[in-house]
Amino acid sequence: MRKLLIFILQFLPFCGFAQNGFQRVFLQVPSAVDAETCTRSIKLANGNIASIGFNDGCAPCATTFYFRLSDPYGNEIRHTTYGAGVEWIWPEMVSSTDGNLLCMIGKVEYPSGSPTDVEYDLQFLKLDTSGTLITSKNFNLRVNNFFTDVLQLYSTSDSGCVLTTTEHFMKLNSALDSVVFFHPNRLSYSFRSFTEDLFGFFTSDSVGGMARAFIKYYDSNFDSVKVIFFDSTSLHQIFPPGWARTDFKEDYQGSLYVTLTSDNFDSVAIMKFDSLLHQQWCRYIVSDFAVSGQIGLDSEYVLFAGTISHITPANYVGHNYVYRLNLNGDSLSYREFISAGSYPYSQIYDAKSYNGSYLLSGYAKSDTSYQKSFICSVDTSLNIPVGIKEQQFTPDIIIYPQPAIDVVKVLSDMDITNIFIMDMLGKQILEINKINKSSFEINTAGLKAGIYCLKIKLKDSKVVLRKIEIL
Repeated sequence: MRKLLIFILQFLPFCGFAQNGFQRVFLQVPSAVDAETCTRSIKLANGNIASIGFNDGCAPCATTFYFRLSDPYGNEIRHTTYGAGVEWIWPEMVSSTDGNLLCMIGKVEYPSGSPTDVEYDLQFLKLDTSGTLITSKNFNLRVNNFFTDVLQLYSTSDSGCVLTTTEHFMKLNSALDSVVFFHPNRLSYSFRSFTEDLFGFFTSDSVGGMARAFIKYYDSNFDSVKVIFFDSTSLHQIFPPGWARTDFKEDYQGSLYVTLTSDNFDSVAIMKFDSLLHQQWCRYIVSDFAVSGQIGLDSEYVLFAGTISHITPANYVGHNYVYRLNLNGDSLSYREFISAGSYPYSQIYDAKSYNGSYLLSGYAKSDTSYQKSFICSVDTSLNIPVGIKEQQFTPDIIIYPQPAIDVVKVLSDMDITNIFIMDMLGKQILEINKINKSSFEINTAGLKAGIYCLKIKLKDSKVVLRKIEIL
C-alpha cells in the first residue's frame, strides 16, 4: 500500500523522522447551518475562539458572512451574520494591537454590467473580543484583473491594518479611515514581516535582456524600504518549474518560509530561506494527491498543513496533514486526520500557532455535499485532545535521499525483515533478507539509472511499497 513518503533534500542531514498515524476527528460544529466554511480563527486571551467565514447557502438563498464567538470547547457564545452577494470575497480577520478584532468582508460588483468593469465592495469591521461592533467603514476598489487577484489583511503596530491585493495597497488607521492608498496595478502575493510593519512583495523585471527576481519591502506608507535579489540558485529553488507557491511567512530572524504544490498534485514542499534569500532546507511530502496549505509559525517551530489523499485505503479521500518541524528543519511529528460521522471529508484553510498548541479551521463535508465549518485545537504532538478515535496504525517509512546515487537509507518505526528491489516491469533486481532492524542502508551503486519499486517487509508481516529514483 502506498501511504506516505517524507524525504529530505539539500543542505541539511536528516535528523529524525515524522511520527505518522491516522486520526479520525469527531468535529463539534457549533452551527446547525449547512454549507459553511471557516476561513480564519483566532484564539483570544481569555481562551475563547473568534472565527469568521461564509455560508454558500443554496438556491435561491444568498451567501452570507458570519462572525462566531465560541468557548474553548467549541460551544457557541455569539453568532452574527452579514450580507454578502452572489460573488463574495474571501473573508479575512486579524488581531489588532489594541486587543480588538479587525475583519474584512465584501463582494464583487460590475457597475456597468461589463465583465471587465469590476469593483470590490469592501466592508471593514472592528469588533471587541465579545463580538460587539465598535466601528465599520465601506470602500470600493476598482479592479483591472479580477481573475488573478488575491486579497490579504494584516494588522499594524498602530492598531490599524493594511490590505494588499495584486493591484492595491491600502492602509487604515485605528478608526478604519483610509490614510494611505496606492493603485500601482502590478503587485503580487505579499507577506508581513514578523517583527515590524514591513510588507514584502515578490517582483520581477528585465534589465538588459536579463530577467531578475527580487523581494521589494514597503513600510505602511508604501515607501520602498529595501530590495533583496534572488541569485540564480535561489531563483530556481523558489520558482521551480512545475510548482506553484501557496503561502509565505517570515520569522523573527527575517528568514522566509515558502510552501509549494507540484502541478501534478502529487507532491508538496516547505522551504526555508535566510534573510539574504539563500535556501537553508527543503522538506517534501509525496502522495497520490497532495496540496500545500497554511504555515503556522512561532519563535521555535513551524507547522505545515494541507490536504492529502491516498489510493488506499479507499475511504481516506480528502483528509488533512499537519507536519511539525523546528526552525532547523528537523522533523518532530506528523499526523493525518479526517472528520468522522456524516461529514467524512474536510479541508484546512487556516493554521495558527500559539506556543504550545495550534488552531486549525476549515470545513467538513458530507457525501451529499453539505458542509459545516470546523475549528480544531491540536497540541504540540499534533494530538487532538478530545473527540478522537484512533484508526489502525500504518507504519511510517522514510527513504532518503531522493533521488539517490550510491546509497538509499530506509528508516522505519517497526523492524524491517526483508527488502526487495524491482524494476518498473516487476522484475526482481535485488533481495536482502534477515535485516531485523529499523534502519538499513542499501548499496545502489550497481543499479542502472531509473525508477525502481522498493518492497519492504516488516516484522509484523505487513508489506509496504515505495518508489525510488536512482541517478
